[in-house]
Amino acid sequence: MRRRSELRVRFARIFHRHTGFVTLDRLLERLHANKSELLVALDRPEIALHTNGSERDIRCHVTKRKIGGGTRNLNGHHCRDAFLGLMRTAAKHRIAFCD
Repeated sequence: MRRRSELRVRFARIFHRHTGFVTLDRLLERLHANKSELLVALDRPEIALHTNGSERDIRCHVTKRKIGGGTRNLNGHHCRDAFLGLMRTAAKHRIAFCD
């Protein structure tokens, strides 16, 4: 609890300063305005601090799109996305997709 308070004070000290550089001051102001969102991990440590899982989940979609050149129509697009999503979900749960 004490450590969280220290980090909040430190965050305020770092991002609530004025440097005299307009661009940097705007950036610091914007970051300070988002303080509650940026420090959510202090109250909810189970929240991942990165999006690697989400990025990894769509990797097969991107690879398939690049190799296949996309789809010819919207129905094909939806069909491909649905099957790749099902395949990825089955793999996460260690279920054979093609059996």
